[in-house]
Amino acid sequence: MSKNGVQERLIIASGTEDTTSSLTKRIWVESKALWRIAFPSMHVECNINFMRGQAFGAKQYHMMGIYLQRSWIVNSVTATLMVPFFALTGPIFRLLGYSEEVASKAGELGLWFIPYVYNMVFTLTIQMYLQAQMKNIIIGVLAASTFVLHIFLSWLFVNEFNWGIPGAMGSLVISSWALVVGGMVYIFGGWCPNTWNGFSKVAFNDLSPVVKLSITSGIMLW
Repeated sequence: MSKNGVQERLIIASGTEDTTSSLTKRIWVESKALWRIAFPSMHVECNINFMRGQAFGAKQYHMMGIYLQRSWIVNSVTATLMVPFFALTGPIFRLLGYSEEVASKAGELGLWFIPYVYNMVFTLTIQMYLQAQMKNIIIGVLAASTFVLHIFLSWLFVNEFNWGIPGAMGSLVISSWALVVGGMVYIFGGWCPNTWNGFSKVAFNDLSPVVKLSITSGIMLW
């Protein structure tokens, strides 16, 4: 191999490493920003989950279903407040001085994250609801099934259909919502008879103290 050929390969490798390093750093920075936005809503759920644990320990099983519904209400409102950040990701990136290419890709990804954010409203709450009842096997089965589905859809959409980023995000959204559907089927299907007695208007009562406590605690930790 000629000396020029070796130099060209080294230059290409160096450029690839620089690009990969830059992309990794960028992903890390934006991931931290995303979690800084999402953290307060997660803390809201942690407070409600603490109440569910207390209800289970006190054998007030019917209240666990009420707290689950309250968490859906509070977290849905919180997720809705976050939607503009994802819908306007592209313009926000442009205002922050990012290149048009990066802002455009970020805007595309931001739209895909909207259904995923709403998915988290149910995924986290259902998981903690089942975990409080020590139904860890069910959680594991649902998670494993979703993981297999995600791998299959990612291979199908990205490798076979060549859909690129939309394919990858589509597989994420579909598999994550499959986890929610599986959890709801288990809960609504009668496998939680002591803790789920159907939807109730009681879930809308006394929401203000829960929201105030959760938001205050979240701001302090943020």
